[in-house]
Amino acid sequence: MTPAIDIVDLTVTFGSPSKPVTVVKEVNMRVERGESFGLVGESGSGKSTILRCIAGLAQNWTGRITRATDEKGTSRPVFSRNVQMVFQDPYASLHPRLTVERTLMEPVRIHGLDDPAARVVAALDAVGLDRRFLYRYPHQLSGGQRQRVAIARAMILEPSILLLDEPTSALDVSVQAEVLNVLTALRKERALTYVLVSHDLGVITHMCERAIVLRGGRVEEQLRRDDIVVQNSGNAYVQRLMADSILAFDRVPS
Repeated sequence: MTPAIDIVDLTVTFGSPSKPVTVVKEVNMRVERGESFGLVGESGSGKSTILRCIAGLAQNWTGRITRATDEKGTSRPVFSRNVQMVFQDPYASLHPRLTVERTLMEPVRIHGLDDPAARVVAALDAVGLDRRFLYRYPHQLSGGQRQRVAIARAMILEPSILLLDEPTSALDVSVQAEVLNVLTALRKERALTYVLVSHDLGVITHMCERAIVLRGGRVEEQLRRDDIVVQNSGNAYVQRLMADSILAFDRVPS
């Protein structure tokens, strides 16, 4: 079966031709359909840049990115319905002057989908929010509620691939598990494929079957969940990352 995402020799370069800066270097990764796949590494390792390439938000890259959703068409509207992204900061990703209803209604209207009101209510219900939130503004919501609205906005177009860029790192620790559990339930119910960026191996272990560890734009190692749990790695850098993250495992429920 064709994988959900297949990346071959992805290289991303920023800067001018005279002073190029390569931030992603010949990365290869394959994400199976229905899998949750992690990109983990320290700040500046290139993980968010890879996610933006998959989402079609980055330029100046070489290599090959193939998505199973490309089979349905390559136009931007078709692509954006099938591949959606949830950003790191729920305080910045929602328009401050739009109610929750208008925020969720916008993508429905852009894509000309039927029965928009029912879709909005259903999207809120899917992330554990009820009709009382329809007419609230972002400043009237907690951080966890804002991120749920951001997830609902992505899910309202019924994508098959969801890209998650540090979806809980801006939230209080007490709220992180709630949002991760919402994402876990949605993936199970809708057979979604996730690509999750995180610096936290605890989050990766909770959410992902496999992950690649990035360092300086290169893949250091590919790991399975069990490898992370028992800290099984022959790579010195990955071993250090695991040791530094050991306390994170106690924060995220299994």
